[in-house]
Amino acid sequence: MDMALFVPVLFIILLGVPLFYVLLQGHWRIRRRRQYHPMVGTFFDQRKNFSRLYDYHTEISRRHLSFRILSSSFTSEIYTNDPAVIEHILSTNLYNYGKQRRHFSLTAPATGLFIDLSYWVLLLGLNHDPGFDTVGSYTYDIMKDLFGDGIFIVDGAKWRHQRKLAGSMLSTRSLKEASTTAFKKKAIMLASILGEAADTDKEIDLQDIFTKVTMDSLFQVFFGMDPNHLQNTNGETKQFVQALDKSNELINARFVDPLWKLKKFLNIGSAAVLKEKIKTVDDYLFKLIRSEINRIENTKEVRQDLLARFLDERSSDPETLTDKYLRDIILNFVVSGKDTTASCLAWFFYLMCVNPNIERTIIDEITDSVGAPGTETYEEFTGKLNEESLGKMKFFHAALIETLRLYPSLPMNGRVCISDDTLPDGCDIRAGEFIVFQPYCMGRMKSLWGEDAEIFRPERWIDAAGNLITENPFKFTPFRGGPGFALERSSLTVR
Repeated sequence: MDMALFVPVLFIILLGVPLFYVLLQGHWRIRRRRQYHPMVGTFFDQRKNFSRLYDYHTEISRRHLSFRILSSSFTSEIYTNDPAVIEHILSTNLYNYGKQRRHFSLTAPATGLFIDLSYWVLLLGLNHDPGFDTVGSYTYDIMKDLFGDGIFIVDGAKWRHQRKLAGSMLSTRSLKEASTTAFKKKAIMLASILGEAADTDKEIDLQDIFTKVTMDSLFQVFFGMDPNHLQNTNGETKQFVQALDKSNELINARFVDPLWKLKKFLNIGSAAVLKEKIKTVDDYLFKLIRSEINRIENTKEVRQDLLARFLDERSSDPETLTDKYLRDIILNFVVSGKDTTASCLAWFFYLMCVNPNIERTIIDEITDSVGAPGTETYEEFTGKLNEESLGKMKFFHAALIETLRLYPSLPMNGRVCISDDTLPDGCDIRAGEFIVFQPYCMGRMKSLWGEDAEIFRPERWIDAAGNLITENPFKFTPFRGGPGFALERSSLTVR
């Protein structure tokens, strides 16, 4: 063969064979039929059942371990109760699942059809916020108006920064001592209020009282300030608590409202109410922050709480650690602690009322553990509460865990898939799709907990030797698995 012809032919062969192989492989992948979880409804069904949303999802979960629902952003979202899938997204393949959605798209699972909606988002002006990701975000975009850049909705450097500081603080002995003092003080006040109500047959709102006592304790422990919501009846404090609860409610409603961005843009309806409530929350928190900063600067007081640590760091990075950033941090920790502790206490007391035999067992255990004859004052009784006596209260601890199994503080929690993935059950998930695990539904599933799954039975958490049972964190998910598991569990244990 002529050398002039041989070289081009050889070049074509060397280049063409690998290219043909790549194209063939790509063609096979395109043609391969993807596996998807069944589509069982739409956001219209969720909105129709919004007042009983978690029970509605539980009914579906009894038929499907994992399923899809067409969401208000016109994407098909996955809801799962499968421990293997949950472990995959929270631990095994953790870094492929974040809190922010990178794509805004419509996927039809039956066909694999993918329709980019970015053009319509831009055309309608729904991404008017300068911080809007190229083609949108999801959880962060929905919640940032209230929670800002706080630890529970951000990813990346800000999440690591806040978790590092909070984690180091939660592990210190000084925090345990400070939290013990704060919670004992508030426990005495709480016991006095409940005792007076019992003596006078006065009707009280337990949820409201637990919320206030929890917020006071958390402000004291994390930020060195006591707003005294429990006894403070002035209008400003009441407005703050009410505004915070209403804001939280309206933020959650966005998940099933396809028009929330339009409402926000036009400042109408629920968006206008939310804006007003968030302003009330901001005014209250900024006032507290400035007051506390002035007190620290004027007294030169040496403190180890979370706010003091952030203020120490601000001297080296004032542009990042602004008052707004501190506001976001405070709000995230307080709301998280308030909801987990106050909700758990409220449901726990309810369950005691409907299970008097269990209540009697817990009272006897507490009395024996503390060594209290039953004639002490509230101050004397709390003085006997310590790490040793609390460690003896195994049945009490089991009852609290069982309360969280049936009534988790966060009934649903989700992540966004960053790149295409195949889940352990063999089904596919596309980049940008949202996957939600459901602690509330899982706590009621007989396939996970047996025939008595819906019955309050603390004994399920105690083994034959009388020790507490540690369950798979991807089956018992109120604390969530993964890197945040230890932080959340230790934080709630302290409270």
